[in-house]
Amino acid sequence: MPRPRVRVEAPVTEADYIALDTALAEAFGGAWAPSPEGAARLRRTAEGGGAVRLARAPDGGCAGGALCSAPAEGTAELAGVGTLSAHRGRGIAAAVTASLAEALFARGARSVRLEYSGQGSRRVYERVGFRPGGSRLYLTLEGSRVTRRSPGNGFSATNRRISSTATAPPSPARHPTRRDARDRSAHPGRNPAGGTARCRRRQTY
Repeated sequence: MPRPRVRVEAPVTEADYIALDTALAEAFGGAWAPSPEGAARLRRTAEGGGAVRLARAPDGGCAGGALCSAPAEGTAELAGVGTLSAHRGRGIAAAVTASLAEALFARGARSVRLEYSGQGSRRVYERVGFRPGGSRLYLTLEGSRVTRRSPGNGFSATNRRISSTATAPPSPARHPTRRDARDRSAHPGRNPAGGTARCRRRQTY
């Protein structure tokens, strides 16, 4: 029996944004609690030059989705790709990723980057045109107010690489202290403001 086509849409109503925030919170194992503030952040991303997409479940609810930041220096960052467990295996992640990348390319982005957490995710993103692109360095400054993020991997796609046949955060404001580096070794150091700086290198694509 053929798999039903994935319906990917931009949220329109407040109910859409709330449903997406709730679905992503559940898809990521309750890493955060759904809230009106979370729904508002998704709306700000969409209204601020980025894009947000949700996948419709057969019953009309939200099965998953993701968001993509507005381009900065020609590059947009796609993040928060999540699918509810009951709807996995239907191609939702690939469809949402392709839709967001195509939307940002249409708005003038030269590339779209993302990070992945496992080989299964890597294969999904490769299917819609993402390719390895470099590495990212994350710093944790102990004794100071710096957001810490987990290591992972990522991909990038150019306008020419994204699949044209696909049907398909992190919000920069949440991570104001991250630092990027390409293909460099990382060493512990001293934070000029006080505390120890610990560096982690992360492959990006």
